[in-house]
Amino acid sequence: DDEEEADEKNDQQLHKIPYKANSIGATTVFAVLIRPTIHTTPKPVKKTLSTLRLRRMHEGVFLPYTDATRKMLHLVEPYVLYGMPSTETISDLVRRRGFCRVDGKRV
Repeated sequence: DDEEEADEKNDQQLHKIPYKANSIGATTVFAVLIRPTIHTTPKPVKKTLSTLRLRRMHEGVFLPYTDATRKMLHLVEPYVLYGMPSTETISDLVRRRGFCRVDGKRV
């Protein structure tokens, strides 16, 4: 009896745990689209991915980690990986893929 009551109490406590964000305390997160958005993907998810500028597979973007962004990322979590980037990761990405536009031309 005592064990069953303890199990029930634990189950009730688990359901009361509030949602905790993936990157608490971050000001910026890096998000990558990891799943294809096919015709069965719900329309709100497709719209949110488009708003987040994640339109193709393996595409990544830096996003400010605000309350609105957190909610959008939570909606598209099955399709996206995101987290706080390290300075090492940022410098590596900029070195490999970064570019600048001068007079409309990529430099």
